[in-house]
Amino acid sequence: MSQVWPITGSSRGLGRAFAEAAFESGFQVAATARNIEDLAELKDKYGDLGTVMIGAGGLNARRSPSSINWS
Repeated sequence: MSQVWPITGSSRGLGRAFAEAAFESGFQVAATARNIEDLAELKDKYGDLGTVMIGAGGLNARRSPSSINWS
């Protein structure tokens, strides 16, 4: 059974580096970003690994997060 790494800020910087390292090591990733469209490149490169991507999109009381399951 593969471990799932929850990684915030996966669209750029350290979060992106951690997400890519986890993918390349064979882990599944629950990747988050403020805007789910910012995760499109990760989805294109690693989407076949049963990954869940979540875009918070400025989450507040009036708006719920969007998510896509590419498993």
